[in-house]
Amino acid sequence: MKLIKFNLLILALLCVFCLSAQADDLKFQGKARIYSIEGDVMVWRGAFTQWTRAREGEFLEKNDRVVTGEVGSTVIWFDDSGKDKVTLQPQTELIFRNIEPTEAYLKKGHVLVRLDDLEPGMTFKVGTRDAVTGVFGTTFEVIKEGEKTLVITREGKVRVFDTTNDSTKAEFSTRSWWDGAGVMGSR
Repeated sequence: MKLIKFNLLILALLCVFCLSAQADDLKFQGKARIYSIEGDVMVWRGAFTQWTRAREGEFLEKNDRVVTGEVGSTVIWFDDSGKDKVTLQPQTELIFRNIEPTEAYLKKGHVLVRLDDLEPGMTFKVGTRDAVTGVFGTTFEVIKEGEKTLVITREGKVRVFDTTNDSTKAEFSTRSWWDGAGVMGSR
């Protein structure tokens, strides 16, 4: 009898563990989470009308805006393992137009995007006033300074689209970047 009770207890604990792991995965559906913060980082919630200080563990949703200060930076995870993440460098402003599929608008600054576990069929786009960078499971950077957008591919392949239509403006991989291709001028 004691053995049956012990086995039932173990089975119940396993069920609780599995359900909590599933709940953690569900938390990320349609959201992103601030994983780490250094310095000054603020969030403007799409539904509110004021800036709040960002907090580690805070979830971001559609239409949220994240701004880093002069010495601020933050890492935002799009899964619970940190394989898909964006790092905002100092003096950056990024607006999440959508979380899943991810569409972000880089108003100014510098973001490093690392996507090691992007699910098949999912898209991840970072746009500026003059270009949209679409990803095919890779690591890339988008830098917006004044009227110029710079896209750097570290691994894999990206496409950069003109914002006035969906025609491809440039497509390049890591090697073609170092060969001098993929530099975007201002319009």
